[in-house]
Amino acid sequence: MDELTAEELLEQLRQLDENPRIEAKRGRDIGPSVMQSICAFANEPGLGGGYLLLGVQEPDETHSTFFISGVNDTDDLLNSLQANCRDQFETPIAVQGHATVLEGKKIIRIFVPELDPAAKPCVFKGLCGKKNKRKTGVWRRGLNSDYECSQTEIEPLLLAKSGTGFEQVLLDSQWDDLDPAAIALYRNLRTKVRPDAEELNASDPDMLRALHLVKHKDGHWVPNVAGLLLMGKPLALRRLLPAVRVDYIRIAGSQWVEDPEQRFATTLDLREPLLRLIPKLEAAIVDDLPRHFHLEEGSIQRTDQPLLPQKVVREAIVNAVMHRDYQVNQPIQVVRYSNRIEMKNAGYSLKPETLLGEMGSKLRNPILAAVLYDLNFAETKGSGIRTMRSMLKKVGLTAPVFASHIIANEFLATYLLHQLLGEEQLSWLKRFSHLHLADNDARALILAKETGAVDNAGLRAVTDLDTLSASQVLQRLHHQLGLLQKGGAGPATYYRLAGQACTEEETGLRSQRTDNTDDLPSNTDDLRSNTGDLRSNTGDLRPNTGDLHPNTGDFRSNTGDLRSNTGDLRSNTGDLRSNTGDLHPNTGDLHPNTGDLRSHTVDLRSNTGDLRSNAGDLHPNTGDLRSNTGDLRSNTGDLRSNTGDLRSNTGDLSVPSPSLPDALLERLRQLKPKARKEKLRPLIVWLCALQPCKADQLAQLLGGRQVASLKSNHINALRAKSKLLAYTHPEVVNHPEQAYTATAKGLRWLKEQGILVNKSAKPGSPPSRQENPP
Repeated sequence: MDELTAEELLEQLRQLDENPRIEAKRGRDIGPSVMQSICAFANEPGLGGGYLLLGVQEPDETHSTFFISGVNDTDDLLNSLQANCRDQFETPIAVQGHATVLEGKKIIRIFVPELDPAAKPCVFKGLCGKKNKRKTGVWRRGLNSDYECSQTEIEPLLLAKSGTGFEQVLLDSQWDDLDPAAIALYRNLRTKVRPDAEELNASDPDMLRALHLVKHKDGHWVPNVAGLLLMGKPLALRRLLPAVRVDYIRIAGSQWVEDPEQRFATTLDLREPLLRLIPKLEAAIVDDLPRHFHLEEGSIQRTDQPLLPQKVVREAIVNAVMHRDYQVNQPIQVVRYSNRIEMKNAGYSLKPETLLGEMGSKLRNPILAAVLYDLNFAETKGSGIRTMRSMLKKVGLTAPVFASHIIANEFLATYLLHQLLGEEQLSWLKRFSHLHLADNDARALILAKETGAVDNAGLRAVTDLDTLSASQVLQRLHHQLGLLQKGGAGPATYYRLAGQACTEEETGLRSQRTDNTDDLPSNTDDLRSNTGDLRSNTGDLRPNTGDLHPNTGDFRSNTGDLRSNTGDLRSNTGDLRSNTGDLHPNTGDLHPNTGDLRSHTVDLRSNTGDLRSNAGDLHPNTGDLRSNTGDLRSNTGDLRSNTGDLRSNTGDLSVPSPSLPDALLERLRQLKPKARKEKLRPLIVWLCALQPCKADQLAQLLGGRQVASLKSNHINALRAKSKLLAYTHPEVVNHPEQAYTATAKGLRWLKEQGILVNKSAKPGSPPSRQENPP
């Protein structure tokens, strides 16, 4: 897959930062860093190899993007590269490299091919602890860097090397763990497809042996993992493969429910042999889909068909169960939102995302795939995704969005239940007609509107663009047109709608949140006479509004508290009117002192009254309340009693929960700056079990730790490896509101740690937990 030139690689670096397939190095020598990247590119399954650019450096104080520093002795570097690839690895790697000139300087472009499964893992020679080798000597590729594998992470490479997949493994199973009804179902289904199939004439043991579903052990035929998955009894599956099930979850809205009291509208857990599970799950999804009127050409009989074609539903289910990684104890999750269906299964795509839909398959479970093909559950090899895209296009729906996460070992497929450019969306796009947007521009904006954010992978999924072209579309909408707001950096870059592109509904909501003046106009007539005095002083107050800008976002979230107090303000206006006369004689004294109010604070103390104590509270709202400043003057006396309420809510703005259990607070207080993971990780999962938390919120709660370090050392491991945490927005990993929530496995793990989480506990109530602090 060596198809990119040095110019294209440099452009991708500048547009997208380092990514799983491209790495930039200074290139002074062929040292450990270069060789570790080569090892990782050669090992990473499904990546198709990777590129190194020597003589290209990352942004620094003087460069805003990747820049060419150049290399000096290209011949010496290439000779060292070849020698190291031949001598440092137990299996030599045949890399391709050559020198080229970019922007007047020499660089070296290197392509590292992915090794065949039989040649993996690529491992450094030598003993542990020596150069290039600390743990296992096997390196793999991450999102934008390399990491050394643990022994567990090597096992998939070793299984692939031996030609044995997990589906062929023998567990503690017996012949009686097979379901006779499922075996009979196979015979029935196979007869419908091919009545003269040779295995139908054999006995059950011989038929299953021919299908590679049983093996001979201690004089008996016993089912392997594939046999159990296809024809095992539900109780046997529960005992031997406890996480092999499908969870169908119905969500009322379009986002993952964060309220622990009402998380799901409907849940359905399916634990069946695949021959029965596939049709049951298909029926559950189709029955839950909206239906539309359909009249065949030449027919007088109408039919009601599901919005998502049934064949697409079947293919999506089969892809999930056929390609999932059954070594991972994680159920397949099908989530039905109001506007889409998401299917998430363990096991990244062995086929690069850019080649999904092309002819040819890479099968993680070839035995399962063969049986499902024979029964016509699956399409002809390699054409399933292409068939889905064609059928969705035929009915006017958007192509599915696929996201394969190698490090997390997950695959997510999203099926939108409406046209990406339907009537509602086209009506919304009319506001930008003067910009003459291209079709791909419109799709990017709609995707950001529907899901809250759009990234490079998401845009590629709904268009025919490649990585670089998708990046150019997003950057044009951001830089030139100002319709998208950029967030994140590098591989974590995302875009969301900018202010001018927000929907009318969002605009209305914002104005409702920030505008507290609805109840005030009735008082303006009485107070107009006093506005003149206040206007002369507003000049002095304006310079302070800049200091309060960072807090305006925080005060929006507390508007609910302010609204509830407006009643108090109305009831007191009568008391304050009688005092306005006292202030008139002093207005003249104030005029000469406006230039320097600070130096005359002694003279003005007697007149400031309640205004002095409340000035801090009124500053953040000056932007919204300018037209009603007269009304605010008369009510300032009553605002003093409410300042305590506002202060008590500041905790809500900085931490995700206004009240944490006493036991958790005590652990947080005892937490040391360099606490071990055994102390730190239970607290992370506990916090996320109470309610979803962002990474920066967790860092603050855990003693002001570094966000990047916390994510790389703890949060990512709890989510991607241990599966104790999950994203709240899995459909857009780079979502600006991305947070982490504890999974069912995480709650069980907490229980094993002696922590029982009661999500229904109200703030301030005594914690319902039992634990033995370590």
